[in-house]
Amino acid sequence: MPEGLAVISPRMYPGYRSNWQRKINDRAIQHAVREALLPDHRTVVITTLPTTCGLVPLINADRWLYMCVDDYSQWPGVDHDVMEVMERSLVDQVDAIACVSETLRERIHEMGVQNSTLLTHGVDTAMWQNPLVRSQLASAWPEEDKPIALFWGLIDARLDTEWCVELSRDAGLHAVFAGPMQIDPGHLFNADSLLLGPVEHKDLPAHAAASDVLIMPYIDAPVSRAMQPLKLLEYLATMKPVVVRDLPSTRHWADCCDLALNAGDFVRLVNERCRTGILPEQRAARERRLPTESWASKATLLASLINAVGSH
Repeated sequence: MPEGLAVISPRMYPGYRSNWQRKINDRAIQHAVREALLPDHRTVVITTLPTTCGLVPLINADRWLYMCVDDYSQWPGVDHDVMEVMERSLVDQVDAIACVSETLRERIHEMGVQNSTLLTHGVDTAMWQNPLVRSQLASAWPEEDKPIALFWGLIDARLDTEWCVELSRDAGLHAVFAGPMQIDPGHLFNADSLLLGPVEHKDLPAHAAASDVLIMPYIDAPVSRAMQPLKLLEYLATMKPVVVRDLPSTRHWADCCDLALNAGDFVRLVNERCRTGILPEQRAARERRLPTESWASKATLLASLINAVGSH
């Protein structure tokens, strides 16, 4: 851990549906945070979860910032109604709000917040352009007899079943999925899919370098239209061909990758990029646009939100 940075993990009740559950969790976090705060220092709280709404009056902070990174009212596996109520409560209390996508900004605006800031994810381009290190590849990595189409990230209900199955059935390539599994794989993949399980973040550049195409076969639904996937910028920084679903967040990068509208289009584009590699115009667009997406530039904007005076 870097000097001055600490992680605290208080015991919590696994639920927020009832008031007594929320009070237990709020008090547990309040106590843990109070113990960790340094005396006589300015306190700024940055939260990414609506479940912290009850903490705003409990933690004596100089400034509260809500980083809205997803529409949790649509997130698979959560209580959507509870998240909706808690998020509306949170946005009414914080001093500033930053959203990672314009779709999320529109959602926050519908809650009555007139001023929010667009703060998209950044990328460390140098990390993703390192040469291949074979020792970092997963033990189940396929032999190099066929092209490899790779997805990495959380494997859950946001992935499109039809698209994943159709790609896995293509005998001309390996469809490889890396990441934590939060869904029954039988509902999403067939026997031809290669599931690696979780891969450490530091090892992903090696897996990208050993692949031919990077893919993002998300469903077209409110939860996916609201997100701004961090992996998209990582994909683009590898300078590998990228084939993704046509969504608001990917449409913004249409000059840098290929957008698919349906399963057949998706499989066709993956096969085309396996043959051609990245198109020259896509590479040129990435080289022009990615330098402005550095984490340093995002940190500068975040610092301005932290240090701003006044409320939303």
